[in-house]
Amino acid sequence: MPKIERLGKVFPKGRLTLVGGLPGSGKTHSTIKLLNDDDIEPIYFNLDHTALEEDLKAHQFDEDVMYDFLYNIDSLEDIENQVIIIDTYIRFVEILKSVIVTKNEEEGTKIKINDEYIVKIFEDICSKYNITLIIIGHTQEYVGANNIFKDNETLVRNCFEYIYIDKIKNTETDRKTKEKKTTITRILNVNKARAFKGNVVITLSKDIFEEEFDFL
Repeated sequence: MPKIERLGKVFPKGRLTLVGGLPGSGKTHSTIKLLNDDDIEPIYFNLDHTALEEDLKAHQFDEDVMYDFLYNIDSLEDIENQVIIIDTYIRFVEILKSVIVTKNEEEGTKIKINDEYIVKIFEDICSKYNITLIIIGHTQEYVGANNIFKDNETLVRNCFEYIYIDKIKNTETDRKTKEKKTTITRILNVNKARAFKGNVVITLSKDIFEEEFDFL
């Protein structure tokens, strides 16, 4: 199988990656921390106004720059070969709809937004500018499964990699003091990854996160 260069040991360079997880599972923090540990400061479209911890390094932009990015990507300087994070998918779609309404009115176009159109935008950004594009989205919780991303199933099928981050709480009681201690483990699962044989799931345990990535 072809060798894929991965940024932060996880994200395929120049490709489209979807990072999913329940709200509060650590999707944003984990993604940026992995990139920072590889000396990468990503372009971060913070559309959900997520409060980043001080130790995280990213070039943050808001909805206004996202609007400009979508309306005329060629006007942005030094965009090629960058790592871009869009947080979150739902907020991106809201802004995209506003951009398309404006374009249809000003240019007389009749563009219709659907799942396939959105994925095409993501793929074009990656291929035209060699951008490593990471989309962060919320999954829905079902009985026995928390990794179901329903907002755009075409994106799940067409992305190069789908990563699901799970947050597990474990409470133990000290036998002597009877005090309860709660620890949090974040588990990163690569639920879909091209250039692997078959349907492979890779799980990073708590020990690996603590030892190599240190962002628990």
